[in-house]
Amino acid sequence: MEASMNLRKVYLFISLIACIYLGVVVGGQLLFGDVELYVIVPEGRTLELSVDGEVRVAKLSASTQFRLKQGDHVVALKDEKSGKVRTYTLKLDNGLNAYVLPIDERQCFVRLDVTDQWYGSRGREGTASILVEHIGSQEPISKKDRDYFNKAALPGSIKRNNRVSLLKAIDCDAMNQDKDTLLAGLEL
Repeated sequence: MEASMNLRKVYLFISLIACIYLGVVVGGQLLFGDVELYVIVPEGRTLELSVDGEVRVAKLSASTQFRLKQGDHVVALKDEKSGKVRTYTLKLDNGLNAYVLPIDERQCFVRLDVTDQWYGSRGREGTASILVEHIGSQEPISKKDRDYFNKAALPGSIKRNNRVSLLKAIDCDAMNQDKDTLLAGLEL
């Protein structure tokens, strides 16, 4: 009986230490962690990426992820061909957040739930994606943990009850199409 009580105390102590450690890690990321930003560059386009007036990438021709410290930043995306510049003034105050920066006023996004299509009991060919939301191009887009940008990035398996989404860039004109036409036009 006494050994059982001691074992229970050890278990509670270890659980308490684990909770404190987890709280410190999550709290540290929340308060001091870098914020992830993504730029989805369509094929055939090249951009210059500047942060706070300094060129970070002179010829960005592929989709990329970069991190910024928390605080105020100005991010500029300059199209190499047209010379047009898309500027974002960002106040980054939470290291648990991530954002997608549309490259111009024509780049919108759709969020598609592909959980049943890719992980359902009928397999990868069994069901269609579900259109969750249309997202305009005027502001940075909040990227959720479950969002992926292409099929190759999808995890091999997921835990039961988890959901997985594809965040796909589309031309904003396509947002006026009916759901079935829009889904048929996307390369999934």
